[in-house]
Amino acid sequence: MDQFPGYIVIVDISGYTEFVKMHRTAVVHAEQIITDLMESVLDVQGPPLVLDKLMGDAAVFYGTDGGEGTATAIAAQVLRFFDAFNTLEAVLVSCNVCVCDACTQMDQLELKAILHHGELIAKQMGGGTELAGPDIILAHRLLKNRVEGDEYILMTKAFHDRAGDMEGMPPHHGQEETDLGPVDVVVFYPHPSNRPLPEATWSARIRQFARIEAKGAVRLMRGRSSREFLNLPGS
Repeated sequence: MDQFPGYIVIVDISGYTEFVKMHRTAVVHAEQIITDLMESVLDVQGPPLVLDKLMGDAAVFYGTDGGEGTATAIAAQVLRFFDAFNTLEAVLVSCNVCVCDACTQMDQLELKAILHHGELIAKQMGGGTELAGPDIILAHRLLKNRVEGDEYILMTKAFHDRAGDMEGMPPHHGQEETDLGPVDVVVFYPHPSNRPLPEATWSARIRQFARIEAKGAVRLMRGRSSREFLNLPGS
């Protein structure tokens, strides 16, 4: 069992629970949309962050404390997560021709991120490595907070002290109450709510619809997502 200072990043899709409360075709499309959006985040993930686990509507990353500049690099990567998520969501909305509940409501999904620095404990379980410790628990607790809005980056003071403010975004200082005690936080809002959507041709829309239908059929046959999202229905 190893203990080391490090960074924890949790990205979570806001509105996930309500989004997957569909049935028949809609739930298959909902799962595929969630998978596509989360995979857009995973596609731009890289050092200094390492993927720890996937949890349906969330991904947990960690990074070792590499000294000065590590926190800033992590914050920059988190911004790329938001860019990738919002870009793909806009494409999916623009290409959509399906009228099921999931496809018509996908533009309501947004991304939030929790960034924290603390002591991480790596322990061996079931042939793999499991991260543990109070700071991991704290980061998860902060997913339930009093922040206004559903799209934001929440830094704990421990992270913010190392990374500083995000360029072009006013910091919102506050404090969150958790069962581990009060936590000073700084919140940033990375995207305006009224962002323009790209234009899509009818041929592109039909291709996108066929792609989701095809992937949905595969999901029904396999009963799980391609990346093993732990909390998705049927996984």
